[in-house]
Amino acid sequence: MAARPIVRDAIGSLDVERVDAVYGALDPVVRRDPETARTVLQSMRPGLGFTTIAGAGHWVPYEAPSAFETALLGSLEA
Repeated sequence: MAARPIVRDAIGSLDVERVDAVYGALDPVVRRDPETARTVLQSMRPGLGFTTIAGAGHWVPYEAPSAFETALLGSLEA
């Protein structure tokens, strides 16, 4: 999976201390391969937090709201 230009540009231009990503394990956008997405994103942004939610696709907050909330709160507390 190569990063799409919009993602690459956005990740690279963020002027913040921390960036986290939450992906659904069944997300067709990352071709159901979130580990490759993690590798690509972390190569652009070392230290990027990455959480994969089992059983969710592209709409993680809708498909797995409790798991998404847990991931989000964990990110905010870090």
